[in-house]
Amino acid sequence: MRSKIFVFAGAAAIALLATGCTDKGGPAAAPATPGSAPVTESTTAPAGTPSAAPVTSKPIVTPVKTVKPTPAGDPGDGGNWFAALAPCPNKGQKVEVEKMTTGDLTGDGVDDVAVARTCTAITSYWPSTVEIFDGAAGGEKPKRIATLLGDLGSADVPAVQSLKVNGRVLTITAYGVSAKAPTACPDLKLTYEYKYSAGTVARTSRKAVTSKDCLPIQ
Repeated sequence: MRSKIFVFAGAAAIALLATGCTDKGGPAAAPATPGSAPVTESTTAPAGTPSAAPVTSKPIVTPVKTVKPTPAGDPGDGGNWFAALAPCPNKGQKVEVEKMTTGDLTGDGVDDVAVARTCTAITSYWPSTVEIFDGAAGGEKPKRIATLLGDLGSADVPAVQSLKVNGRVLTITAYGVSAKAPTACPDLKLTYEYKYSAGTVARTSRKAVTSKDCLPIQ
């Protein structure tokens, strides 16, 4: 019995000794470096998948403002109103349109046309007049029904600034020259009112305010 135990113990010892001599452990794993990013597997997009378009920035474009030429007629209704204006009295002078407005001045349900105009001048400026055209007559062959401010040209020397139709009343604002001021230095702020009645347009009021400074004529 003792010999069997001895043989068994000797065999176990030999086995342990052999294992210690022949088993070599692998290298120890390197410790993780703090802050290192985890390793991820790269993925490849499947064939046929369109790639994302590159992002590009467009330069900022500032719009350029252009000065429009004076139209040859009312662009709203196709009327030939400007061509129907009375010619300037002197040779070489050209008509210049200052303001234009529309409104039913005659009360017939159709908008009439009021055009403020002047003439070119070598020195100072030429006084304005306002021509009224009957809207019911149409724009192909405009019918002039009144010319305003002509009787005030030598007195006020008006330069029209605005036109407004309200019912059968036309209000005109203008700059002008008093008897004490030179023509090159307008010093009056003028307001005229005209009313249409029984086929005529007559002035119903004139207001003038004196300015201490010269008023700009454009």
